[in-house]
Amino acid sequence: RVVHVVFWATWCVPCLQEIPHLRATYEKYRDRGLQVLGIVVNMNQTPDTVRAVAHDLKVNYPILWDEDGETQDRYKVAYIPQNFLVGRDGIIRYAGTSLPPDYAALVESLLRKEDGAIRPASR
Repeated sequence: RVVHVVFWATWCVPCLQEIPHLRATYEKYRDRGLQVLGIVVNMNQTPDTVRAVAHDLKVNYPILWDEDGETQDRYKVAYIPQNFLVGRDGIIRYAGTSLPPDYAALVESLLRKEDGAIRPASR
């Protein structure tokens, strides 16, 4: 799998602006092995608020609650949104506070990689 991990919060405007892009990319590529995980930072929000926002924005990928901030600390997240795109090999291929400008192309190239080789795109 290729995994996109995004740390976010309901009060973070840039986080909310990324959701439509994440939702569309996940919809397009999940059958090919993309997994998106939204990790909510536990700051000034409740699980009920997160559920309501996720419902309103039609989030179609799993949302996880980082209760004690352990995951946020492990990834050394200082700002949100914080995005990590992890290749099939388990190596972080992108880290940043926004989606890369070539996000879809990067996801596509990571999904084509299999056992160190590039698979031809399906026609």
